[in-house]
Amino acid sequence: MDKKLKDITDEQWEDICERCGKCCCYKYVIEETNELEYGESCELLDQKTNLCTCYHTRNVDKPDCLKLSAENIDDNAWWLPEECAYRKLVELYDDE
Repeated sequence: MDKKLKDITDEQWEDICERCGKCCCYKYVIEETNELEYGESCELLDQKTNLCTCYHTRNVDKPDCLKLSAENIDDNAWWLPEECAYRKLVELYDDE
């Protein structure tokens, strides 16, 4: 993990998110092209605010929900939309 990412506090990490809600969409890999496609969003996502309705307990309420963090973003940025602030951050640090 990049040292700069490791130094980000939990509060700073949360502030990076732009609340697009796309990380809460189901994802499918199209085998023929190996492309990622986004499906409908998780039933816990509030469509008006793009916020999880049970954000602080989402990993309990929905065990397959992945909590993105500075520690695991390097391994998970590939499936985030290109416009995602977390993905952009990883790409920025990769370019340095």
